Amino acid sequence: MKIQTKKTYSFSLNAINNVKKQQLLDKAVCIRDLKNMISQNICKDFLNFQKTSKFDFVKSIKNPSPHVISGQDFQHAVFDVFTSYENKIDKFKEKMQFRIQKDLKVIHYKRNTKTHKKGEINSATLVFYSTKLSKVCSFLAKY
Repeated sequence: MKIQTKKTYSFSLNAINNVKKQQLLDKAVCIRDLKNMISQNICKDFLNFQKTSKFDFVKSIKNPSPHVISGQDFQHAVFDVFTSYENKIDKFKEKMQFRIQKDLKVIHYKRNTKTHKKGEINSATLVFYSTKLSKVCSFLAKY
C-alpha cells in the first residue's frame, strides 16, 4: 500500500532583508487603507452600490497609489470589499422575517438538584406563527 504525502512550503521572514520587509509592510498598509476608503464610499452612497455590478464598481474607483499597489492587487481588494458587502446584504435579507409571537413556553425544574432548586427556569422557548399579511411583508422585505 502506497501512501501519498503532501509537501508544504513555509514562508520565512529570515530570508527577507529590511528593505523588502518594509516594502511588504507599506503595500499591506496601502491595501488596508484602500479597503477602508472603498468601504466609506459604499456607506456614503449605499443605494447606488446596490444597483451597480461588480465590474462597473471596479471601473468607478480609481487607484490612489498606482506606484505602490499593482492593478491586480487593486482589483482583488475592490472585489473583496464588494463581495463582503454583498454577502452581508444577502444574509440580512434572508433573516428578514415578520412573525407574530403566539406563546412563551417556560419549563421549570421539578426537583431539587445540586445546582438548581425546584421551580427555577430550566428553559424558555418562543412560539411564533405567521399570517398571510406577515408572509407578504416578509416577501416584500426580501425582494
